[in-house]
Amino acid sequence: MRILVISDTHGSLGKAFDVWEKLRNIDLVIHCGDHKEDAETLEKLWRVPVVAVKGNCDGFGPAEEAIASTPAGEIFVTHGHGHGVDYGLEELAEAAKDRGCAIACFGHTHVPVVEYVDDVCCVNPGSLPRPKDGKNGSVAVITAEENGDFYANIVYYDTICGGGQRTRGGHLRDILNYSDGQ
Repeated sequence: MRILVISDTHGSLGKAFDVWEKLRNIDLVIHCGDHKEDAETLEKLWRVPVVAVKGNCDGFGPAEEAIASTPAGEIFVTHGHGHGVDYGLEELAEAAKDRGCAIACFGHTHVPVVEYVDDVCCVNPGSLPRPKDGKNGSVAVITAEENGDFYANIVYYDTICGGGQRTRGGHLRDILNYSDGQ
């Protein structure tokens, strides 16, 4: 099972659509909050199951949590603001372990990370439209295998979709195109 993990889209889905066009064989999408409405839109358009939670920008109320079932076990999903992720991942890892999960997906910081804390794989995909790591946005891809193994990777937007402006030709191209005098 291949799982696309995204977070902090904040109503801006352009890069998410770009990523979706390039990635193949996604079986589940996890959206870790800040604009849960975006997750609902993606589920309708992409026709793949989406597990989503509200983030701190989705209105008042307690931090939401969800569990995603995979062949490699359960994944704890939360935005992270309710688990102090700005100050460390220990509280998040403890919450995941309390729920029997070996993976915790979260957002909030807009900085991608895959880090093990107390045997819990903590995965933050970063943000596609509003990254805070100096890059051009990122997602995470988790591969969950039937034997219980899983692999989590951060994948940068530029790696998937190409980065910067596309070259449209320059002076040398113009010289070559018009060198026959026409």
